[in-house]
Amino acid sequence: MLPTASRPSASIIAAAVALLLASSGIVFWSVWYLRWVYRHAGSFRQIWVYAQAPSAAMFDFLTIPQIAFGLLGIIASIGLLRLRERARKVAVFLSIAPIIGVLFALLFFLSESHVPHGAESLNAGLGFLLYAGFLVILLPLSIWWLVLFTRDKVRRQFQ
Repeated sequence: MLPTASRPSASIIAAAVALLLASSGIVFWSVWYLRWVYRHAGSFRQIWVYAQAPSAAMFDFLTIPQIAFGLLGIIASIGLLRLRERARKVAVFLSIAPIIGVLFALLFFLSESHVPHGAESLNAGLGFLLYAGFLVILLPLSIWWLVLFTRDKVRRQFQ
């Protein structure tokens, strides 16, 4: 059995499990979305959609950082369970960076929702609603992780 000093606390375990589950879900659904969108990529149909609708291109563009943050979250969750200092720093980074990305997406979709084209405006409106939902989910988790992983008591566990 491991000594008490080298075991993560219950709050760290909860955060690591939440990070692992959320990150796995994000990677799975993002890869599924890209596979679904590009199933006919050889027909240049998607390039035509991008030329006509920048908000559709933004959906696909934003999927790439989602996958990167998801993979980073999976790796960090394992490091958190092993009480690695670098994983704690990555968790702090992951409590801030995705929120900035979501805010950027919200601003983009908000600006695109005022274009005169009906379908493009609808895409932008749906994108705004989707990323507003992401913000509602991410904000409490981000605050929890930021507060948790910057506390002195938790920092000492990682040294």
